[in-house]
Amino acid sequence: MNRRLRTVHTYLGVFFAPLLIFFAFTGALQMVGGDLGLFPTKKAEPTAVQQAVHWMTEAHGEADHEPLAFRVLCAVLGLALVAVAGMGIAIGWQMRNRRVAILICLAAGVAVPFLLAWMR
Repeated sequence: MNRRLRTVHTYLGVFFAPLLIFFAFTGALQMVGGDLGLFPTKKAEPTAVQQAVHWMTEAHGEADHEPLAFRVLCAVLGLALVAVAGMGIAIGWQMRNRRVAILICLAAGVAVPFLLAWMR
């Protein structure tokens, strides 16, 4: 039972890790991106980087009304989640006898959200 539970946990973790990394990273950008000049202003034509950051962070809404200290804390939390999810993928990859299944779950975890977003 324990071994099966760990295996299911690994597969689910590797499947959801790419989406967690995406939302954690873009959420961190959303929290401090305005302070770093990553969002386009109304006065100037947005750069390619500003357009990309704006596109990635649309799912999070506006964060400008929060105090700076809270936004920095949330950004650090987002980056920590990115690190933890990356470590989870690395730990899953350590299972040499299941690398093909891990790779399939990881690829599906990248492809499925893109397909679902594309279908809307």
